[in-house]
This record gives sequence, C-alpha cells and structure tokens, in this order.
Amino acid sequence: MRPFTNEEYQIMIVELTEKEPASFDMMCVIVERTLKPLIRKWCYESEDLRNRQYEDDILQDTQIRLFKTCVTHFLKRKDRQYVINDNPDDFCSWIKTVGRNMTRDKAKEVRQQNFHTTKLSPDIPAADDFSKIEDDTREMMIKAFHAAVRAPKNPHIVLTWIMQSALSVSYDVNRIKATQIMEDTVSDRTLFEMWEMILGMLRELPAFRTTQEENDHIMTKLEMKTADHQKVGDTVFREYYGNRGGKAAISDWIYRMNRWLGEQMNYEPFD
Repeated sequence: MRPFTNEEYQIMIVELTEKEPASFDMMCVIVERTLKPLIRKWCYESEDLRNRQYEDDILQDTQIRLFKTCVTHFLKRKDRQYVINDNPDDFCSWIKTVGRNMTRDKAKEVRQQNFHTTKLSPDIPAADDFSKIEDDTREMMIKAFHAAVRAPKNPHIVLTWIMQSALSVSYDVNRIKATQIMEDTVSDRTLFEMWEMILGMLRELPAFRTTQEENDHIMTKLEMKTADHQKVGDTVFREYYGNRGGKAAISDWIYRMNRWLGEQMNYEPFD
C-alpha cells in the first residue's frame, strides 16, 4: 500500500513546480515515509552497511538527489512533453528505484574505503617501489598484464589472474598469501563487485591501468547472460569453486592463465 495520499502528492507537486523558491517539505515527508523502512531493510541485507549508521545519511542524500531531479527527471520530463505526471503510484515506484540505487552506491563507496583503508589485510606490508624492478622484468609484467585482460578465458579466470597480479605488485605478498587474501576478500562478491575492487587497486598502479577499450572488453564479458538468463557479472565468485574449495580453484585458474600467457608471449611461465 502506498504510504502517502493523493492529496499529499498534489501538495508536493505545487511546492516543487509553482512555489518561488521551490519548497520540498512535502516531498521529504513522502520520501521518508516511503523509503525509511526500505533503506533500513536494504542496509541490513548489505554486508557493507549492516550494523552501521548509514541509514539516515542515505535517506538525506536521497532526498537531496530527488529534490534536484524530481521535476526534470519525473514530474515534467521532456519525453512526456513536459506534462506533469500526476500519478502517485508512478512516483512511489520511481523514488524506490532511486533509493535502492543510492543505497547500492553507498555500499560500493564503503566497500572501497574499507578495501583501501585496511589494505585487504592488516598484516600486509607495503611493497617495494615497482620502478625498482629490472626494466626487462617490469616490461614483461606489463605486457603479460594487458595480454591477460584480453585473454579468451572465462571472466572469473581473467579477473582472478588480474587481481592476484595487482596484489603482487601493490603489496609485498607471495602467491600463497595473495590467494588467501582473494579467498577472504572476494569469495562472497559478485564478479561486477570484484572488477570494481580491481579497478580501485589499479588506480594506484599507473603502469597497470586498463584502457577504456580494455574496460569495455571486460564489461562486455560480464554483461553476457548465463544459461539462467543472469548476467555473468552478477554471479558470486565462490560459485565457480565447485567442490574443491577456493584455494585449489584459484591456484588452478592462475596456473592455466600463466600457461596460456607463456604460449602467447614465448616466455617461461611463472611457477
């Protein structure tokens, strides 16, 4: 049942479109009634927002976003010839969509902040400067990285190799430690979320930053549909483990990618 009346909706329209300056008092009332319980539910369902005091921030940010966009993006849209949309049910659905998106954006923001603040694990020391690596080795690593991004492998295998490489360059960890970090950090993330985390790491590694074309290539793969008509990117990483567990699966994917890269680039594969 819609948590506001037709009369309240009409008052909101007048406040937003006829008052000078525009008032959004009734809009805030409507949005709070509609979204507050939903945002609480969405925060509880989110691993990143659960048990944290983000609900009020998300609600206030959503109210501000709606005040800025309500008239142009909903009430008097260009594709409706600027005729006011006086359907309160449509408005109810629209603000729920906006609120849901704002909650997701906040979860991503918090996740990235936590990811960089904790550096994935509190006992990971900073790596030596990448520029100190010998020129030939550094050049080979960069070429291998960009070749891997375009490898004709399943996206979860490609992302696994890219993330382990980023960890190895960013932090002073060996493959075993990097595998453990990945299992702990991304097992319950979707591939979309994993890719976002990788991009966050790559921003700190200029030599390994992907081009827009490479980003589009990865996103095209993640947007592909599975047999269940679900986007590949919406698949949780651990679903690819099978019965062998995370460490064994990750190690196998890294090994296969290294063998493929060795064949493509004519160098001895990494152990």
